[in-house]
Amino acid sequence: MRGAAAERSTRDRALLEQLGRELTRSHAERERAMAAQARTAAGQQGRIERLKAERDTAVEVAADQALLLLDRHTMLEEAASERTQLARERDQAMVEREATMNETRRALRDLDAQTRTAVADIEKVIVATGLEPSRIVPEPNRIRRVGARGGPYIPWKAQVALAEHAEAAQLHTLTLQVERLRSLRDVMVRLPLVAPVTHAILSDGFGYRRDPVSGAGARHEGLDLRAVRDSAVIAPGAGTVIAAGWDGAFGNLVQVDHGFGVVSRYAHLSRMLVRKGDVLAPGDQIGVVGATGRVTGAHLHYEIWIDGEPRDPMPFITAVSRPFAGFGRQ
Repeated sequence: MRGAAAERSTRDRALLEQLGRELTRSHAERERAMAAQARTAAGQQGRIERLKAERDTAVEVAADQALLLLDRHTMLEEAASERTQLARERDQAMVEREATMNETRRALRDLDAQTRTAVADIEKVIVATGLEPSRIVPEPNRIRRVGARGGPYIPWKAQVALAEHAEAAQLHTLTLQVERLRSLRDVMVRLPLVAPVTHAILSDGFGYRRDPVSGAGARHEGLDLRAVRDSAVIAPGAGTVIAAGWDGAFGNLVQVDHGFGVVSRYAHLSRMLVRKGDVLAPGDQIGVVGATGRVTGAHLHYEIWIDGEPRDPMPFITAVSRPFAGFGRQ
């Protein structure tokens, strides 16, 4: 009995030892498993953190890209709006420019018409005197042939530009007309277009007459203007005194060169108030009415010569106003 109990005891101890070893091994395996699990969990947490960081970075990049896209879209919208505004402003500017150009064309046409009318009016006055306006002031673009000339034709650049721009050509034509008008007005200032003495009576005209001294038929190369003795004799146009002195039957005689081949003569003056070389403006006093030379009474003998030939002064006196104010006929 005792032997069996010892044997059981030995087996129980062996079994307990075996169980202890298995428990120890199981505990060690559990510790290893827990450690491995902890390492795995730590690795997963690290990956999770990295993923979160990558996600956050991706979100930030996406947000930045979204902002950039939004800014770009805003910029594109603003650019489109500016283009639209610029296009409207351009169209408005083109409309305003066209309106201005039309107004300019109308103004140029009106001014050209007015200038041509003024030129025509002045030319009528000049024609009424018996002068040829185109001889005194050449018409625009009229070519004067002076001496021998030649050479190749090379178009002037400005003329080419005029051919390409109607407004420029229109302005060029107007400029020529204005220059002609200015020249014609200068001519009007010089031509003797008024009576040289006011409140005068025409006592003898130009051409054939009966001589007042002999009674025989004679040629009269001027007008006899009877006026009160010592009445003022004025220059009817601008000019230069080319002679002033005694001249036989004419008595005291003054001659004035008005240019353009026109010379006026004033005879029988009681006094001369100018000398040779004096430059006269219209209205300047030349002398006073008298009765010097071969006369029957106080009067002014008035002549106009053109290119060395005597002309009737009456068309000059009446060219501007018909009849001339203050001028009568006996």
